[in-house]
Amino acid sequence: VIILSRQGSGFIALKEEWDGLYLAGEYRTDGYTVPEEPILFMPFEADFNRPIISTARMRVHEALENADIIAEYEQKVTFSIAAVEDITFESREVRNCAVITKKTEANGIQTVETFWLMPSVGPVKMQVADETSTRTYHLRSYRSNRGVSRKTFNLDDYFPLNPSTAYDYRDQTGNLVSITIGKREEKLGRQTISYTEPG
Repeated sequence: VIILSRQGSGFIALKEEWDGLYLAGEYRTDGYTVPEEPILFMPFEADFNRPIISTARMRVHEALENADIIAEYEQKVTFSIAAVEDITFESREVRNCAVITKKTEANGIQTVETFWLMPSVGPVKMQVADETSTRTYHLRSYRSNRGVSRKTFNLDDYFPLNPSTAYDYRDQTGNLVSITIGKREEKLGRQTISYTEPG
C-alpha cells in the first residue's frame, strides 16, 4: 500500500496491482471515502486510441467513531493517451513526453486532469479542469529522495537495450535500414551488447 499525503488536508491510500495503482481510500479531516472495490488511479501502460475505463461505487463515511455511511455514488474514470509532445524543462528541450488525460465523472460533475510525463522524472506539467475553472501547474525543480537536483536521467528509459529488439528506419533515399540488438556478452572483462550496424 502506498500513502500520499495532501499537505495537512488528509491522505489517499493506493494499492499496487500488476496493471497499475488503484485507489483504496481517500481520508480527510471531515471523513473518508472508500470504493466498494479499488478503482484505477493510474495505469502502468496505455495505448493510443484505446481508453482505459474503471468504475466503482464510492461510499462516504463520517469522521466519527461509528463512521456511518452518509452518501454513496458511482464514479467512472477514463484514461487515455492524448499525444506525445516535446516540451521545455530547465531551459532545455525534452522530447517524447507522454500526455495522459484522466477524466473523472461522479455526481454529475466531470473533472479532467492532464499530465505531461517526462521519461524517468514523471509529471513536469499538470492541468486540472472542471466546469468552473482550469488550473495549470509547471514543474520548477525536481529532486531525488536525498534532496539533490537531478541533472542526469536513466538511459534505459529512453533507449532500452533489450536483446532481440529490432529498429527499422528509412534513410534519406527511402531504403529500409534495420538495427538488431543482441544478447549481453562478456568480452575483455566487460559486459558488452552486440548489434548489427545499418549498412
